[in-house]
Amino acid sequence: MRWNVFNRFFIPTLSTIIIGAGVIMFVAYTSARSALQTEITREMEQASERLAGQIEEWLRNLQLDVLQQSERNITVNVLKNPNDWQGIQTANLALKRLKERYQYVVANIVNLDGMTLASSTAENVGTARYDDRAYFQESLAGKVAISSVIRSRTTGEPVLACSAPVLSEERVIGVFLVSISLNSVTDKFIAPIHIGEKGYAYMLEKDGTFISHPEKERILDQKITDFEFGQDLLAAHEGLFTYVWKGNPKQVYLSQVPLTGWTVAVGADMNDMFSPVAHLRQTVFALTLAMIGGVSLVIWLVAKNLTRPLVRGVAFAKAIASGDIQAELNVRRSDEIGELAIALGGMKSRIQEALRETERLTRTIQAGTLHERGSAAKFQGCWRDLIVGMNGMIDAFMDPFQVTAESLKRIARGDIPERLTHQYAGDFNEIQEHVNGLIDAMNDISAIAEQIANGNLTVAAKERSEQDRLMSALNRMIAALTDVVGMAEEIAAGNLTVDVRERSEHDRLMIALNAMVKRLHEIVISVKAAARNVADGSMQMNLSAQEVADGASQQSAAAEQASASMEQMASNIRQSADNAIQTEKIAMKSAADAQKSGEAVAQTVQAMQQIAKKITIIEEIAQETRLLSLNATIEAARAQEHGRGFAVVAAEVRALAQRSHDAAEEINELTRSSLAVSSVAGEMLAQLVPDIRKTSELVMEITAATSEQSSGSAQINNAIQQLDHVIQQNTATAEEMASMAEQLTGQARQLQIAMNYFKVNDEHWDGDLPEQPEERPHPSDKMMKKIVASQREKSWGRPSQRSVSDLTEPDEYDDQFERF
Repeated sequence: MRWNVFNRFFIPTLSTIIIGAGVIMFVAYTSARSALQTEITREMEQASERLAGQIEEWLRNLQLDVLQQSERNITVNVLKNPNDWQGIQTANLALKRLKERYQYVVANIVNLDGMTLASSTAENVGTARYDDRAYFQESLAGKVAISSVIRSRTTGEPVLACSAPVLSEERVIGVFLVSISLNSVTDKFIAPIHIGEKGYAYMLEKDGTFISHPEKERILDQKITDFEFGQDLLAAHEGLFTYVWKGNPKQVYLSQVPLTGWTVAVGADMNDMFSPVAHLRQTVFALTLAMIGGVSLVIWLVAKNLTRPLVRGVAFAKAIASGDIQAELNVRRSDEIGELAIALGGMKSRIQEALRETERLTRTIQAGTLHERGSAAKFQGCWRDLIVGMNGMIDAFMDPFQVTAESLKRIARGDIPERLTHQYAGDFNEIQEHVNGLIDAMNDISAIAEQIANGNLTVAAKERSEQDRLMSALNRMIAALTDVVGMAEEIAAGNLTVDVRERSEHDRLMIALNAMVKRLHEIVISVKAAARNVADGSMQMNLSAQEVADGASQQSAAAEQASASMEQMASNIRQSADNAIQTEKIAMKSAADAQKSGEAVAQTVQAMQQIAKKITIIEEIAQETRLLSLNATIEAARAQEHGRGFAVVAAEVRALAQRSHDAAEEINELTRSSLAVSSVAGEMLAQLVPDIRKTSELVMEITAATSEQSSGSAQINNAIQQLDHVIQQNTATAEEMASMAEQLTGQARQLQIAMNYFKVNDEHWDGDLPEQPEERPHPSDKMMKKIVASQREKSWGRPSQRSVSDLTEPDEYDDQFERF
């Protein structure tokens, strides 16, 4: 579709009307929906909170009624006199009237054991028990309790129990309890609530179980958590909650019953609640469509009348723009559109005159007559400005053309002029910048040539483009001279690895420099290789000598330590022999003591047996005394009034005889226990005596073996001392060889340091000096003095001043020896 004037007028106007109507309709619909939703939410909130308050008040009244009934005298008398059958019958009648009055399912009076003493249902008396119910236990603790909702065993309805303690002298003597059907609460409070046609109320237990719902089959058989949204709804506790039920959006307002923790929910089907708003939306939409159709027809007729002459004017303007100056505009109107047609005709005449003058100026310039100008006096307004502008254009072209020609003429003669500073614009200013660039380049080339002539190679020629051969050749020349100077500096610094390359077969300087570097390179490599071989050989010899010295020193120290350990072992063996002798004496004495203890235990067993016999006699005496007192009591009963005093004395005698009999049995039991323990102790002592004697014999054998070990350890100690003397002689010889090797290594390192001044390329030479072996405390430095002194003392026959414990204790040199 072409976006013409008609479309520009008709479509936006019609779109504005449609959008305005749509916006109005949308705002009206959303406002009505929002207002209705707010009102529904407020109604659900009020209904939910009111319902929760009513149920809370009903529960409070139920607790108060139960508490009052628990305080009645008839309730207290039943619990105080459970055997008063007439009082229980009276209480049953009162409970039955109470059940009918308040529509209870049952009303009971229960004792502390949970047994029903009186009830509104006679069958419950003596049969119904409540000791396993949680609310019964709470009432025993002094609280008025309300149970969870359960299903009645008789009616199948959901019921609720409420119990209160029965007090007498501030002490709980029983419980009064009632159960009431929750259907009465549903019919009274929940069923009357309706939100719209499909909205209703329901009630949940703490765990989400339905305890009240219009669909009776859900009560106590289903939980809200069985549905996808149930867990979130139960977690919300209070406030507005939205969910989807069977494809329909629903909202409920939740409130809590503080006394029981029940959740009261009042909900509505949103499609049902918004149906009036949906009907209003459809009506407004139909009216809007009808209005838009009528307005569109009127706008179409007006737009056609306005755009027809404009279409003709556009065709005329397009013809003029395409160069058809002969085109005509046939529009005869007396309004603004007619005035526009007259103005377009005048514009055509002015364009024709301007074209004729432009053609004349073009022909004169093409003929090379640059002083000719256009006649501006023939025109007015913008057409006059057009001719004046053309004359100015010719003048602006002529001035920079003459200045550029003069500058190029001076450069061609070798006379570099100053930079051009005329104020030009556009392409003329770009031409001037190019000329100034040429002048700057010529000045730079002259300055660089002068610096190179003076020996300054830090200058650089700036290449103006990729085709600037002059500046490129100048830069290559500077780089070549700089490379030659760098090579000479590297060789002077001892670096013989520089890469000297001839730039051509005529480069005599580079050829001679390359030959010199190669000869120096070969000499330095030869000297370095020889120095390295000497250093490696001397270092290896040094390391070998040190290893021999270290091994000898470690062996010497180990031998001395082994000698000290043998002395310590001999001392321990002698001590063990002494301990074995003492152990033998103790074992013999323990055997004698154990035998005496066995005899004492046997005597104790005999004494216990005698005591048991005596106690049996005491039991028989107590039994006889008890029978006599019983006979005396019978005789006193026959004497009736005259034998009462004697009966009392007989009863006391019988009690004393019974106590004597009980005490005798206890003593007899203790005696039998002691006798068994004593018998076991005697048997254990009888077994212990031979074991102790066997232990004494084994200790004597250990003493003999220990003496033999002491003699052998002394012989081993003498052999170790002779080995220590030989090791010390080897240590001294290794020390001398290590000293000579260290001197040779030092001289080789000095030669390597001198030759490392030169840097060469040699794949067999890594350029690093061999590492000097780490100087560490040598055993011959300090420990040798201690070892030699010890050996001298032994060889001269004087005993050493160090004890065995001193030699076995750790000191600062222990880490230098190897452990065996």
